[in-house]
Amino acid sequence: MRHFITIVLLILLPLCAKADNSQLYKQLDAALEKRAHYVEVKEKSLNDIKQGAKYVTSNEDKLKLYEQLANGYKAYEYDSAMTYVKKGLVLAQKSNNILYHKRFQLSQTSLLITRGFYAEAKNIMQKIEPKEEDPLDYQFQYYYTSNPQPIGFSGIL
Repeated sequence: MRHFITIVLLILLPLCAKADNSQLYKQLDAALEKRAHYVEVKEKSLNDIKQGAKYVTSNEDKLKLYEQLANGYKAYEYDSAMTYVKKGLVLAQKSNNILYHKRFQLSQTSLLITRGFYAEAKNIMQKIEPKEEDPLDYQFQYYYTSNPQPIGFSGIL
């Protein structure tokens, strides 16, 4: 009898577990309708950073702002993100800031990977391998960039 009840419950279980995705679709549609608003908020935030950059004189602060702008654009506007990465690379080179130069190279690598330029990304990664004296956040960012896939999959680079 106990086996019979177990079998009946196992047969009926999928009927109870049936998902109703209509509510999720409604939430997704509502979020998509607000897309223009989200883009506007993001653009305003990035424009505020750009306006602030006009008044910054320190190279270190400019590098931080360029990094913020590159990170802000990387999710949805590749060209703008790459522009700020390249500006950061030039300024880091001019000011002899090795750590920021490496960080911008990592950002460049990440952008290249998203566009499918794996060979170029690999060449950059081989040049900027972290050393023990590098800060831990840089080491983490390096290894995260070099293996962006979940554990168990082979890395791109």
